[in-house]
Amino acid sequence: MSDVIMFEELLKSSPFAIIELFELHLNQEIHGSETVFRFYNGVVVQTQTGEIVYNGNTYLAIPIEAEGFEYTAGQTGFPRPTLRVGNLFSVVSALMLNVNETTFGNDLTGAKVVRIRTLSRFLDGVNFDNDTNPYGTPSGEQMPQEIYFVNRKIVENRDVVEFELAAKLDLENIKAPKRQCLANVCQWEYKGGADGTRDGCTWRPGTTHDARFYDESDNLLGAAAATNFSYSTGDEILASGASLTAGQFLTSSNGWYRAQFGTNGDFFIYAKNQDPNNIQEVRWRTATSGRGGTSIKMGANGDLFITDGTKSYWNSGTSFSGTPSTVRWDSYLPEGVGGRHASFYHEIFGNADNSADVEVNANKAFTLADGRTITLRFTATSVALPAGDAALELGVLRRWENPTDRFTAPATIVSSTGNFSANETITVSIETASSNPYANRTDGLGEKFPIVSAVYTVTAVTNNYQGATAVLQNNGNLQIIDTAGTILTQTYSGKSGEPQINTGTADPLDDVCGKRLSSCKIRFGNTADLPFGSFPGVGTSFS
Repeated sequence: MSDVIMFEELLKSSPFAIIELFELHLNQEIHGSETVFRFYNGVVVQTQTGEIVYNGNTYLAIPIEAEGFEYTAGQTGFPRPTLRVGNLFSVVSALMLNVNETTFGNDLTGAKVVRIRTLSRFLDGVNFDNDTNPYGTPSGEQMPQEIYFVNRKIVENRDVVEFELAAKLDLENIKAPKRQCLANVCQWEYKGGADGTRDGCTWRPGTTHDARFYDESDNLLGAAAATNFSYSTGDEILASGASLTAGQFLTSSNGWYRAQFGTNGDFFIYAKNQDPNNIQEVRWRTATSGRGGTSIKMGANGDLFITDGTKSYWNSGTSFSGTPSTVRWDSYLPEGVGGRHASFYHEIFGNADNSADVEVNANKAFTLADGRTITLRFTATSVALPAGDAALELGVLRRWENPTDRFTAPATIVSSTGNFSANETITVSIETASSNPYANRTDGLGEKFPIVSAVYTVTAVTNNYQGATAVLQNNGNLQIIDTAGTILTQTYSGKSGEPQINTGTADPLDDVCGKRLSSCKIRFGNTADLPFGSFPGVGTSFS
């Protein structure tokens, strides 16, 4: 019904302005997150930030230009629109650099771009005077959405980044229905090429391959539980200050796994059905054989390390972080904008005009981007502004200054949550209120700064890991755990299910493929080439 309403509105003699909105959807697998960025080319004067709010979502006001969405007469393929986005402060370049850490050279290729067109009358009430839509309460009316994907980056410079978009069926010249791609799911017929009459999977247990058989869940048929390792209370724990020397080991409480220090200076984890002398069978190892280490020790500082008593040959790297004890002020953000110091202190202490030469203190709690928190204590004095100061034009007579450092914001730490590292840089941010006179200041481009931040360096930390232990879990993972129960690191050497041994009693007729990539790996080998010239997730269906 929303489409009908839209077209009825467009047919009126004087339709309201068409609003064009864009959404950029990242993909967890190729971009490292599922973040959605929303943006709009324009400014709404009724909102404090100049952003558009539509259907409960906020669209950032940034320079953007898009063209080429139309179909032309005689066109045989899909349109290839272009999207040009302003690269102010290298924001788009920074986003691409972050994405490229997950997929090298990706530059947002494959990101979904949604083009939304609606009318001004269907925007949320916050876009209008008095936060009220004079045309009623909208319900997300819009024209049919247009969905494209970033096909490639065309241009990138300090001013603009330009992308070529493509329809889903037009990516890399895909033609439907040529093939289907299903992640980790095999479309080939199991053992379909075993008799030479069909192409595809050539698995033939007992002939060209080994004689092991599996069910549809990839469980080894004819297998039985291996004999458990002996276990006594506490055998899974390497306590703070304790060591393992050559031949000594930890044992998981279920008796399924051991973490052993070898006679050659290596530390490794293996299951009860595995040979510890076979490097190919161990689940995880430090690869320190022959380097000279004589023991592995759980340090009092939370670090697990291999040593000969004087030198470390391997360590877990878990001793460098803890609770921050001191910080050093570095700078304010955003860069190049005046009034940042005054705006920041105004949010902490309020209006300086209400006080005169009185030293005040206040605590302010901040939540960092990664979820950690820190509470800082600030000190300031109200100081009269000199004649000619630009802030006087804002009706401000006094501003808060630190009594010793003036335009800086030194702080002491009151409390924190999460682990911090020495020399780590953190950014604390405050959203400026409408009552903050400095919030109306603009940068050199005329843009207001609704958020002001201060940058600090952690200069010292108090280690929380006194008494940290190394614990071999029942799934085979070795975890280093602090006294609060926080997992500082782990080996990810575990595997679900009890380790089995082959009894040789399986029936070949019970062998069934799970049609997953994992099924191929346990049959053909973890790194072997598949013999039928395809990938399990790409194939044709046999009728």
